[in-house]
Amino acid sequence: MAKKLKVGFIGLGLMGKPMAGNLLKKGFSVSGYNRSKQSLQELEKKGLKIAKNPKEVAEQSEAIILMLPSVKDSVKIIYQKSGLIEGLIKGKIVLDMSTSNPEETIKLGKRLRKKGVHLLDAPVSRGQRAAVKGDLSVMVGGEKRLFEKCLPIFKAVGTKIYYLGPLGSGLYVKALNNFTYAMNLVSATQGVKMLKQKGIDLKKAVQVIANSSGDNQALSMSINRNLGKAHPKINFYLKYMKKDVGIFNDVMKTQKVDHLFASEVSNFFKKMAKQYGEEDAMYIFEYLILQNKKVK
Repeated sequence: MAKKLKVGFIGLGLMGKPMAGNLLKKGFSVSGYNRSKQSLQELEKKGLKIAKNPKEVAEQSEAIILMLPSVKDSVKIIYQKSGLIEGLIKGKIVLDMSTSNPEETIKLGKRLRKKGVHLLDAPVSRGQRAAVKGDLSVMVGGEKRLFEKCLPIFKAVGTKIYYLGPLGSGLYVKALNNFTYAMNLVSATQGVKMLKQKGIDLKKAVQVIANSSGDNQALSMSINRNLGKAHPKINFYLKYMKKDVGIFNDVMKTQKVDHLFASEVSNFFKKMAKQYGEEDAMYIFEYLILQNKKVK
């Protein structure tokens, strides 16, 4: 059996914390750094080695996972004082598992390559519940041999692992995935509002659509799970959904591909996040249906 890589982990939030916990459960040596000390202390009880800065994480690890809000945050963690770059040596691998702009990530990969450091983009999907269960989807872009080397790491946090091609490929697929979910969430919510106005049983209606050609996860899982709740949640902030939809819109523009809804959906989430960015993404359902408001 191949020796497990020593893993570093930066970004121990809603997704990162359970992912790091699953790596520890699977017997990986994990060094971690995070702004919030609470997550570090909780994971320390499970075997996490707390690093005092990103540089120390890099020094103690062979593969370093970044689970941060954007590629800008990744660049900052890498190149700040006592940043990752100061502890990275030739042959080490950075796994950016954040949802970032693929084109900016490709630029970062070229920058790291000058020092002999490798970068894989490996965004994840299926939400916090799947992160806790170790049941994430992982979409990987980068060199195939590096993907294979890091496959045990991906299998520790997910059950659906996909190698998609060169660096950035995982993020291009993730951009479409998150946009499709967000668009379906808005579309289904507005449609459910019509059904409610007509007095139709929403549980039955959603069940019918979930077993018909209109099925999508935003409706059959997120909305269905939250029907009847005063404050529905999927544990994903509106500000992050705005960011993800914006990434897709930007990619479509830079690739000069027309899309009927990219700008409109992006503008919708910009408006919602401007006032309600710290609310859960399911606040859209609460806002449009339970409070019967309109987006201005």
